[in-house]
Amino acid sequence: AIIFNGNGCRVYHHSLKNKDVVIDGVESSSSEEEQELGIHLFKNTSIQEVYQWFKDNGGTKKFKKIVTISGKMAARGINFVSADYGWHLTHMYYLAAKGTPIPELIQAMRICGIYKNCCIPLKVYSTEDTIWEIKKGYNIQKDILNRAHKNQKEISTKLWARDLEFNKGKIPKRQLAKGIKINKELKQVENNVRDGGMSYGLFESKIKNNISEDVWDEKYEHLRKQEEEYSSEEEEPDWESGEEGDCWLILPSKLSKDEKATYKALRETVLDKYGSDKWAPLAIICKQSGTILGKSQELVRATVAHFYQRNKTRLCREGQSGLILKKVGNLYQIRVN
Repeated sequence: AIIFNGNGCRVYHHSLKNKDVVIDGVESSSSEEEQELGIHLFKNTSIQEVYQWFKDNGGTKKFKKIVTISGKMAARGINFVSADYGWHLTHMYYLAAKGTPIPELIQAMRICGIYKNCCIPLKVYSTEDTIWEIKKGYNIQKDILNRAHKNQKEISTKLWARDLEFNKGKIPKRQLAKGIKINKELKQVENNVRDGGMSYGLFESKIKNNISEDVWDEKYEHLRKQEEEYSSEEEEPDWESGEEGDCWLILPSKLSKDEKATYKALRETVLDKYGSDKWAPLAIICKQSGTILGKSQELVRATVAHFYQRNKTRLCREGQSGLILKKVGNLYQIRVN
């Protein structure tokens, strides 16, 4: 066990009772009574050298589990690794104050790092609220950075960011900046409205289902692919370019495997609720199909937008088979043929 704070590193192990311990050239400054109990204090020794000493003097065979107890020292950018980077944290217990802002929450994740040849899954234990806020804070930062990368302009990032819109569900409860109450200044829109960044459906799935940047559960692979397709477009599909009464055809043979699942849900919903001889409001069908697919209405609509983007020059007659979209005023209807 190690207590790491402003006083240095206080170390305990039963094998260290009445032992002379020197770490990185520093002798233990504990009292004789403490040393008899196996407790040693090192005031001017880094946590990295302490881990290294454990590794070099018995390793995992002798010291099977090491617990490090720390307070604010753990949030100051200190790497909790051995001096040779061979040992690192594998489990972390974190209790944050209610007022801790997002930057400090993320910075406190001392378990994170680039570790080679590591087969131990890293785990963080905290309150549900804290974990939720960390995920929200991380993903909204990624959202902002991705937008900045796509829209590089000769303007202060601070000024540019103030003009961005965000879905309400993306904004964490804790402040996004330390010492500045910036959350209320952000322009917020409803979750079913596209805010110009990551779709809310994908954002929410990352928060709820712990989807990492590199490893995706197969269940949510379609979300990633749809988001990549959506993000690859320079502009959102122009839903107002057609004339009233124009129709275009969605053919299942022209869709990817993931898109076919959405196509099937749309088709089944239309047939179940409206039959094969009536036009159905697209907004309602997207919402009901999203329930079947476990996706948000906006994400389903974004997929339909890709159908449109791919087939917008394929104007058709109602007699052709497939799903047909038709413009009525400024709204859209869908029908199975």
